[in-house]
Amino acid sequence: MDAAELEWVAWTTPITTSFGAAVAASDFRGRTVACRQHILGDTISIVTPLVEAGARVRLAPCNPDSTDDRTVAHLASIGVEVRAHAGMSARELEESLAWLVSEPADALCDMGGDLIAAAAAAGFRPAGALEATTTVEVIQEFAHVRARRFARAEAAARAGDYAEILSPLLPVGREQLEGGLEIFASTPGVGAFDAVLAAAALDADASAVVSADRAFGAVPDVHHVFPDDAGVDLLLSRPA
Repeated sequence: MDAAELEWVAWTTPITTSFGAAVAASDFRGRTVACRQHILGDTISIVTPLVEAGARVRLAPCNPDSTDDRTVAHLASIGVEVRAHAGMSARELEESLAWLVSEPADALCDMGGDLIAAAAAAGFRPAGALEATTTVEVIQEFAHVRARRFARAEAAARAGDYAEILSPLLPVGREQLEGGLEIFASTPGVGAFDAVLAAAALDADASAVVSADRAFGAVPDVHHVFPDDAGVDLLLSRPA
């Protein structure tokens, strides 16, 4: 990839790029990060800062149908150990997962849960982990908002990626709706959409609600974490 393409990747992933700058300034020398995820252009914004911080990064795909070979080539050129190519067979995909867990890692980046399960079966325990999910409605809203800036197909694809990353999604039924309406009625400043999400989080006994909407902080019994550096540090410091 040339400089213009890399600049475009950074421009289209502003939040990830911002966090990446902080990661790149860290000292991860001697640390190994194993990643099993979609390998697309925006993966560069996630993985490059880890390399710049001195980490050893090992990467394999969670879905070979989404693998971009040019991204694979670029990541390999900056030192990422990657075992992936577009259109891998089921056997190749299985072998790439076995390769990832052939040695321990300090941290795992996993889309779908297979890497975490395989690492646990191999007896490896990373230094820490975060379990995250959301609701169908949040994914739907993300797609709706993103489609205002990007093509509908792109918005749908990114929404699908988030659905896979955050699965299994929280169920929202009549019980959560009723709980959300109670929160909406009793908590000024919280919209109906956020109130139902808060109710779903409470029902699932979630340890935190991560959102840039500070209104969640007014909801009783909800631990709201703002997704800035301090908030991320707080999440990473909590026991897995």
